[in-house]
Amino acid sequence: MNKNYVCTALLGVLLPLSAFGEFESNPLARTGRFTRGSGEDPTTQSFVVPVDFQTGVELAPTGNNADKFGNTAVLPWFSQLQPAPVYHINVSGSANAQTYAYDLAVTNPVAAFGSAAGGSPLYTGQEYSFVVYAGGQLRNNAPEQPNSDLNGDFFVEIYPKGMFTPGGTDGFYYYIATLPKKNTAGWDEFISQGGEREFDVGQELSHNGQPLACKIRIKYVEGSTTDQTMGTRFVGAFIVTVKAETSDFYWLIKAAGQTIYTTNNNTYAQWMCVSDPDNPNTVVWEPLLALNFDEHPAWRATYIDQPHFAGKAIPPAYQGKSLAELLQVSNPVSKQFAAPGNDYLTAGNNSPELQTHPLLDKFVADLGNDPLALVNYVLNEIELTDALSYNTDGSVSEESINLGGVNRSALATYLEGQGSPAEQNALLVYLLRKAGVHASYVYPPKNGLLMLDERMGKLLRMQLHGAVDEKGQTYV
Repeated sequence: MNKNYVCTALLGVLLPLSAFGEFESNPLARTGRFTRGSGEDPTTQSFVVPVDFQTGVELAPTGNNADKFGNTAVLPWFSQLQPAPVYHINVSGSANAQTYAYDLAVTNPVAAFGSAAGGSPLYTGQEYSFVVYAGGQLRNNAPEQPNSDLNGDFFVEIYPKGMFTPGGTDGFYYYIATLPKKNTAGWDEFISQGGEREFDVGQELSHNGQPLACKIRIKYVEGSTTDQTMGTRFVGAFIVTVKAETSDFYWLIKAAGQTIYTTNNNTYAQWMCVSDPDNPNTVVWEPLLALNFDEHPAWRATYIDQPHFAGKAIPPAYQGKSLAELLQVSNPVSKQFAAPGNDYLTAGNNSPELQTHPLLDKFVADLGNDPLALVNYVLNEIELTDALSYNTDGSVSEESINLGGVNRSALATYLEGQGSPAEQNALLVYLLRKAGVHASYVYPPKNGLLMLDERMGKLLRMQLHGAVDEKGQTYV
């Protein structure tokens, strides 16, 4: 990685709306997938996907996008930048007769996020993640970026807001982030660290004696394609996570990478974007994300604006967890079970919640006495309710994880489609026994069962992982 500072002057720049207050919400703001490029093959298209439910505005490749911001004379900061165009690849043709051309001129990022675009605000002190793709890395022992002086995967431009005031002459900064390549010396260490690397921009750059105070974490989302001619190539996306501690800057994130096309049974690699449409070797960084951050309003609870629940590009139970944490979460139940007896097969015994009922028996028969089908039904169709038990003083009880024990029988749980943990187990025990499978209750020792906080958060429908109080402190 390296960094620098570029002096420039902006003449006749209009005052942005942010000088007068927060931007109005843009009716075009949305979440989801933002794509650039044509053709049916997604590996030849660049895209951005916000994974924390951020809303942003998709931008046209060129022009000031005035139609997306009310056609006013005052445009967002990223619309005031008019850099030299780069050219995006367009792969066309049938599966084995593809051709390419660099015929899509690009001056704008794929999408803009934050209040400046009229999307959901991005607040300082919080992390926001985006899946980005601008081509993949070549997996070989070649230099970092062959055929070019390009020496990094990501290029971040940082603009002080003073540039966008009348007569502003402040310069902008840039920061280059480079990730290890497959089969290079740093690859094994990189993978052992989870395939991600954090770049502390604040430690590298400063403005008027003050650090820029921003961290960018980049993680592989690995995928690959193999062919006989070119070997194995990395064509997966990246997760880019940004955290800014100050709202004094605008951020433009760019990336460079390769895509592939096939013709005459041969596969070839080409850069996703070039600076010269007639020279495919002039690789250049492609603008992907425009971001701005706001200070969090003092009157608004920090918890409200945190990214919530499963907006992740990996299973949420794994997000933010170290390898040690994941390996330590194991099944601590060490009970030794006796050989199953007839009691484990009696559908309706002396337990009141397991009384026999023809409706339940018919349901088991309708599912063909299939134990896996019965388990899937309870798992997917019976909602969790009354998950916690409370003491009379309002504190959470450690004696039971359900509301005062079993209040619903197996039949009532089935009919209502909901139940506490114990009630759901009662229904499952009944169904399995009726299907001829030995089943019984097993309770772990007190405080002896571990569960990842993100999974518990999904069960309880509340944020636990990373949750903070109004002062930004966490107790989870």
